[in-house]
Amino acid sequence: MTRILTVCALTCLIAACGTSPQTDSARPPQADAARDRAVLDSIRQDFARGEEAGDADAVYAHAAPDIVVMPPNRPVKIGSTNRDWIRAFLSAYTVKVQYTSEEIVIGGDWAFDRGFAVETATPKAGGAATTGTAKYLWVYQRLNGEWKQARLIWNDNGPPEQR
Repeated sequence: MTRILTVCALTCLIAACGTSPQTDSARPPQADAARDRAVLDSIRQDFARGEEAGDADAVYAHAAPDIVVMPPNRPVKIGSTNRDWIRAFLSAYTVKVQYTSEEIVIGGDWAFDRGFAVETATPKAGGAATTGTAKYLWVYQRLNGEWKQARLIWNDNGPPEQR
């Protein structure tokens, strides 16, 4: 009977150790959130640098395999290999863009970044540059410990309201 109780106690101990959450007591949760925010900021900056360099692959460097991109006035683009649309845009225009985040919310393995952008596109074939402003909402998913862009949506603010 003692042997059975010992085996049961040992089994319970092993099971409890295997299911308890692993935490790093030296790192407070705020540090993890701050690190995650810094990563999302870095991804946004990489995205802008890719646009300005005219490099579609750099724009998609942090894309999830099943990314859904919803550009204004265009069909939805699905998948990280679907880059022809951005290649066409970047081959036709030189881009200068500034993204400004207004809100980042992180919940487990999902996060979003909401903000606005100011973009100037200059036709490479010649012609006047146009500058526009837009709102964006980018949704991120942590995949295998790494933040990836899962959903991107933005829309033009359009011309100023007539009063």
